[in-house]
Amino acid sequence: IFRVPGRHVITASASGPSGSASDRVTITIVNDPPLMTITTPTDRQTFERSDDIPLSGTSYDPNDLAALPDDQVGWFLDGTDLPFAIGHSALIPGGRLSLGSHFVDFVGDDGSDVGRARVTVEIIADTGGGRAPTCSITAPPNGASWTADELDGDQWFKRVELIGGATDPEDGDLTGGQLEWSERVNGGPSQLLGTGSPLEVRLFAPEPFGNTHEIRLTATDSDGRQCTFTIVVNVSLFA
Repeated sequence: IFRVPGRHVITASASGPSGSASDRVTITIVNDPPLMTITTPTDRQTFERSDDIPLSGTSYDPNDLAALPDDQVGWFLDGTDLPFAIGHSALIPGGRLSLGSHFVDFVGDDGSDVGRARVTVEIIADTGGGRAPTCSITAPPNGASWTADELDGDQWFKRVELIGGATDPEDGDLTGGQLEWSERVNGGPSQLLGTGSPLEVRLFAPEPFGNTHEIRLTATDSDGRQCTFTIVVNVSLFA
């Protein structure tokens, strides 16, 4: 009932033929910090110095039961006080980071508390043979949630269209079998979903609530160099 953090007083009153009475209690609502997750890149992922580094994350405010607006989340590099990008997706251009380890923070501010997530990326010298492609997933949005509405045998699922792509400095746009989709359900093993874009898939709901699907797009160029982009979505049996 009470969504605003702080002190609230509840008063109950009653009256009848013999008079009236009232009582009150005081409750305090504590604000919970937002929950932040970085889905791309993975922790300790390695990039060559000229590679672009795509960034993607999700936020969840447990007090408002929703994601934070884009203007309340930002990306910070190596402990700096000012964000280098605002929003749930960003890009570190190739060549910006020096060789070695760097940490990236994804920070959300709900107005009362701050939540954060961190990954470390490793930057190595260019090995030659061309630069790696850059990946992105445009649909579904990171953090999307659905209710399963179709049945296959005894398993409910949601039909979802995956749309993504990759651009390579030498090969141009990558297509077809160069784009491979995989998923991990509730932290389980990786399973191949298919190739190409768009790709229609079935996302199953083995549990009543909170089925997490980590969907990854991996693109491979003609030199065998790869990029990955990951989002996390949820499918439940009940709304």
